[in-house]
Amino acid sequence: MGFDEEESYLACAEFLLQHPDITALICLTSTSARAAALAAMRLHNTQFNESEKIVCVIGCDTPADELTASMGIASIQQAPPAQIGEQLAKMMVSRIKGTPVKDLQVVLAPGVVTIGL
Repeated sequence: MGFDEEESYLACAEFLLQHPDITALICLTSTSARAAALAAMRLHNTQFNESEKIVCVIGCDTPADELTASMGIASIQQAPPAQIGEQLAKMMVSRIKGTPVKDLQVVLAPGVVTIGL
């Protein structure tokens, strides 16, 4: 799927029509998350939808704004910038003091933020 909102919408709508058992879509960008949520909402409100289940849409780093809130989009957020900066500063000081690079590898846990409905 591309980064164009209309292309993303059409691709998601077609995918959801072809796979009515889908319960969730994970989107790389906030643009594709909004397009997917719109496709899922419109499909849910048409005669093509044979079930009452709603498709959960998850965006990566999707901002919490009025539009995404009204669409019920959940978001996987990176660690907070302050936490990333603090970790980077600690790693730089440790490296300056001679800590090997292989001992400085850290994975910060992302979080899921539910916005909207």
